[in-house]
Amino acid sequence: GEGEGEGGMVCEGGVCYLPGHSPPKSAGDEEEGNKREEESKPDKANSSEDVDSVFFKGDAAAAVSKSKGDNKLLVAYIDTPDEAGAERKSKLWTGGDVKAAFRDCIVLHLVSNTQDALNFAQIYPVMSLPAVYFISPFGTPLSFALGPALTVEELEEKRKEAEQKNEG
Repeated sequence: GEGEGEGGMVCEGGVCYLPGHSPPKSAGDEEEGNKREEESKPDKANSSEDVDSVFFKGDAAAAVSKSKGDNKLLVAYIDTPDEAGAERKSKLWTGGDVKAAFRDCIVLHLVSNTQDALNFAQIYPVMSLPAVYFISPFGTPLSFALGPALTVEELEEKRKEAEQKNEG
């Protein structure tokens, strides 16, 4: 039901989770190593443009509205604003396969602790980050995937599961 997560989130250092759940592992300890690794990757500039093309341009309210109006699944991807989050976003959402698999969905990218993400968490409790929620055009949560070990395959599997539930 609506409002289950209201006020129940605990936020520490940019990471939010529900009380009683452990906070997701932070990449902060390895940040220095990640920075050196980032610099050695050549085509970083191209991937950012490519990855953003899969996401809905607009805020959460507009995405929900479009999902309902077009009768399409809403796929909400919530992650941290740091480099680890950017790297996961790039790994999960880049490439023709992902674009093709999610072309009939409204894919919304939310950054933790922004107003859109906090509003979303009031309706759909976000237990750890990253999180991907598959929501029907009527606002019913159909499926979700959580954790830093998310894979493209897992996302496609969850999307198919959500589409079947939505049709059924």
